[in-house]
Amino acid sequence: MHGEHGWPSNVKQTTILGYSGKKDCEESIMVKKNVNLSDNIDLTPDFIAELVQTACKYDSNSYVIAGNKKINLKSIMGVMSLVTVKDRSLTLTTEGGDEGTAMDAIEGFIGRACA
Repeated sequence: MHGEHGWPSNVKQTTILGYSGKKDCEESIMVKKNVNLSDNIDLTPDFIAELVQTACKYDSNSYVIAGNKKINLKSIMGVMSLVTVKDRSLTLTTEGGDEGTAMDAIEGFIGRACA
């Protein structure tokens, strides 16, 4: 007898949470940090381009959450939409094999720009 999805009914299907698709089955854990953009920072095209370039240097998925928007930091059009966000309190997330390094670079760039 076959059960759901064609599996034999005596086989239990298991979902592995956190599997990143790597051959070594290394678990990926999301890095999440809150940042505040200072009032003196302008979201100029140069700032946006450099932020996107910084995120694109890494394999990890990188996002910014602003209000009810989740924006891919590797998308220039997405990051340009930050101009419309009034709240200067953002949440950064990275997920992937180099997530810690990616987060440090993105947070460092924003910190230098706000200084």
